[in-house]
Amino acid sequence: MRNRISLERLIRTASGLSDERAAVLWADYKQNGEEGTFNVLWLWIGNRIYPVLRGLLRCDQLTEDAIQAVMVQLITRHKMMPDYSAARAWPRRVATTTALQVHRSARRRETRERKAAKPESGLFLRRWERAVRGRARLVGAAK
Repeated sequence: MRNRISLERLIRTASGLSDERAAVLWADYKQNGEEGTFNVLWLWIGNRIYPVLRGLLRCDQLTEDAIQAVMVQLITRHKMMPDYSAARAWPRRVATTTALQVHRSARRRETRERKAAKPESGLFLRRWERAVRGRARLVGAAK
């Protein structure tokens, strides 16, 4: 029988997990990918990466998006998790990479929205002018 720690007790003290408890949970989640184990580990990991994400993104909404993306990555990549010795660095690296992706995505979205809000500018205006000139030539040639 596996060495199980009371899930209820761990949830109450998750932010203050001892290294021994965290190592057992980390190994268990890496091997089995159980949801209950992930929930406890997430409390432990989330408390450490939230300040990192908030500091990088400086926006509550983007931080929330990044937290969700990090959760998805940690859930889907549980077989690729390193050993417990890298337990603190790996989620932080995933969080930093995800924060940069979320930040870039937000910048691209803002740029697209800005361009869509100004239909008179740039490429749209040039195409419109060409179309008008082409019609004027057609009208002039028809006379």
